[in-house]
Amino acid sequence: MSCDTCIVGAGAAGIYLATRLVASGQSVVLIEAGGKRASDGSVVGFKCEFDIEPYHGATTGRLFGVGGTTAAWGGALMPFTDLDCGLLDNQDIWSHVVMTVGRRSRAVLSALRYPHDGEFSSAASVRLGAAFHALSGSGIDTLSALWLPFHFKNFSFLLAQDFKRPGRLRVVFGGVANAWEFTSSPAEESRVVGVSAVAQNGKLLTLNGTNFVLAAGAIESARILLEMNDNAGGDVVRRTSAVGQYLSDHLSLPIADVAPESLEISRQAGYTPFFLNGWMRNPRFFDASASSDSPRAFAHFIASDRGAGFHLARAALSAFQSRSLPKLTAVQLAAGLGGLLRLGWARYARSELFVPHGTPMHLQLDIEQKPVASNRITLATNRDRYGRRNANISWRIHDHDLTSIRLAARRMLERWPNHAEGVPRLIPRVLEATADKPYDTYHPTGTCRMGVDAAAVVNLDLSVWGTQNLWLLSTGVFPSSGTANPTFSLLCFAEELSEHLLVLKSRTVDSSRL
Repeated sequence: MSCDTCIVGAGAAGIYLATRLVASGQSVVLIEAGGKRASDGSVVGFKCEFDIEPYHGATTGRLFGVGGTTAAWGGALMPFTDLDCGLLDNQDIWSHVVMTVGRRSRAVLSALRYPHDGEFSSAASVRLGAAFHALSGSGIDTLSALWLPFHFKNFSFLLAQDFKRPGRLRVVFGGVANAWEFTSSPAEESRVVGVSAVAQNGKLLTLNGTNFVLAAGAIESARILLEMNDNAGGDVVRRTSAVGQYLSDHLSLPIADVAPESLEISRQAGYTPFFLNGWMRNPRFFDASASSDSPRAFAHFIASDRGAGFHLARAALSAFQSRSLPKLTAVQLAAGLGGLLRLGWARYARSELFVPHGTPMHLQLDIEQKPVASNRITLATNRDRYGRRNANISWRIHDHDLTSIRLAARRMLERWPNHAEGVPRLIPRVLEATADKPYDTYHPTGTCRMGVDAAAVVNLDLSVWGTQNLWLLSTGVFPSSGTANPTFSLLCFAEELSEHLLVLKSRTVDSSRL
């Protein structure tokens, strides 16, 4: 089977790129290890091994099938912004990232069927009113994340489009890329000739293409590159590239509780999720004056328990999102029906996400880990059912991460205007408590970092250093987790890559006519 572009991985980035290319006339084959319903790695035969402690971004936070991890994703869309450029580390890369996101943001929102620009700043200022200015005056910037509707979250709606146009799309489910063929000469970089995909029943499919894109996630894409080099004797990805190294994530934990007398302010003044133009939004808070050597971070309010109705709705909608039936008992249904009605009333009558009166709330801090080479992915000795070597992950939370958390929390809470009108009063938590151990948020980055230095894995166009026609599209290309969930920014890079591949094709066609 031949095509213009072969994409490995039908997660959010792979689906987005495939559908954009097909809409512009390219023929695309999209290979997905899972099926039409997302499942974890054990179902498709993938396994990760761990040297130190489990990294949950590789287990609980990783799914295979249509939409990949987005099949269990909350749907937050938030761009990287100028807040990511002010720190010392990787400034040139972050400037490129923010510029690309700014250039492609509107096109991505349009493709996702959001009929406006992102309104990431204006929505927060309108909703919070005078409190927005009180926060700003204290050195706290406020932006508003945008959340995909439930029926859009696994990106299958993009695959449902009518592709009876110049391009064509074929999706291969249950296909695991297990063998790559390359050609090279002493004067040229390697070039991918084809890839073989094997199914669980052993059936083999060989694909040939002009261009190949790894969109299999930060962990699996790095594992594939490592195995390519291993099988080819190190001639595919340049030897100096730090493939698999610098695995980092957001670390998350509560840093303060909302004082009891401020719970109503938090519920009603725009600090909890609200709806605007039919899409859910929630405010996020940033230390605008963070020092140049501080990790990037953001904070947001979380209700400790939104009631039985909320849990009932979430179970039903999550099942719909992953194309499965909700697992609910009669007791759960009975307990949640009343709350479900209140949830609907709040959504459509007040444009708010219902939070029961008196629900405890806290301020949650999400902060990026400092990328270190010892947090990394390597190849294990053991192999999966397809004969591929497992990913071996060495990852842990270091002491310097804990120090950064305490400093960032202290700075945020020192700036919080506790006595300003419309601003909830916060009671700081003791962060050393065992119950407050930070956890990863399934935002793996750094494993295939972009850049122009010798350690970079891909260049600024996402082309893999050392191979002519191989690109990589995953959150692993970002140097660290930044100030936002990385998915939206990754989609902006998918939009950028789609145009780049189309330009390459047009140049090839033009040269063939000469």
